[in-house]
Amino acid sequence: MIFDSLESIFNILEKINVRRKHIKIESINITDDRSSKEYVKTLGTPNENHYSNLVHNIVTVQNNSGKTQAITSVQLKNVQLTSKSFPVIQYDGGFINDTQEFCFMLINNGNKAGQTADCMVKFYATEQSQKKYELLLEYPIETQEIEERQIKVVALVDYLNNFKQYFEENDNVRGIRVEVIRNEKVLFDDGQGYNREQGRFVKPLGGTGIPINLNKTLFRVPRGFKFEKELIQKCHQPLDIGTNTIDFYILTEETASLNYEVELISGNKRICPPQNEGKIKLDVFVPCYKVLDNHTYGKFYEVLEKQGIRCDDIFTVTDMKLIKEDLVYNIYEPLEKMMDW
Repeated sequence: MIFDSLESIFNILEKINVRRKHIKIESINITDDRSSKEYVKTLGTPNENHYSNLVHNIVTVQNNSGKTQAITSVQLKNVQLTSKSFPVIQYDGGFINDTQEFCFMLINNGNKAGQTADCMVKFYATEQSQKKYELLLEYPIETQEIEERQIKVVALVDYLNNFKQYFEENDNVRGIRVEVIRNEKVLFDDGQGYNREQGRFVKPLGGTGIPINLNKTLFRVPRGFKFEKELIQKCHQPLDIGTNTIDFYILTEETASLNYEVELISGNKRICPPQNEGKIKLDVFVPCYKVLDNHTYGKFYEVLEKQGIRCDDIFTVTDMKLIKEDLVYNIYEPLEKMMDW
């Protein structure tokens, strides 16, 4: 009687295992909360494919067992984290209405001191058609060292002292065109109009934002992590008959190179991807500040123009926490957003 019961249990388990043999990983895709990596090309990081510190893994699984199954664990093998240090030089700036000055600032958003390239800021007078320009001023910005996490004001040009008299004497000119040039290429251009009734220059404004979408199967790789043979997170992600996607996330706390291998577990059955498909190697960039794009009238300009800035002023991450803490990147923010989901 006992033998018959054990044999029945064994047969049931054997049937389940046979069905699980028909579960296969087809592909693994990696993405993150930065919906576009185009900005990385402008930042000068060593690798244009840096991910954020919340890495989204999407595993496509084929269930050909004929019945609904479930993934009960996600396993990472041979997990290795190698810290990296490099500077990431960004820029911001724009025209300040109150002081009638154009400011240009450089930001080191990396974790290592870095040198900036020589730049030239050119100011042109424009006519109404915007097709004719006359060079009014060239403002050179020499190569300089910027420490990690620093923001430095490298140019502050007074429009009233430099340009107002020219505009009052030339009725045909309508505004200022600004070009910031590096390596003979225009980094960005900007423009201000001139209000003759008020005797003042005026500026444009603008801004954008990117949302994030998260899941709850999470591996945390803390600062100082080096290597682990296996990391396992239990879960319950159903597999319908046919094609399914299994999502999990990896949260890292520092800029690093991250290597790992992916396996899925269904009960006591390990589901391995095709050879070499499950071996992942990627670079993670954890910035100091949230702002990850280059343009005038950005978040740094918006905050610092109110601080009565002067040329050669330097702001540290400690300063920015006091001035506008929301600009400082919180490595746990993606996780906090996930908990609110």
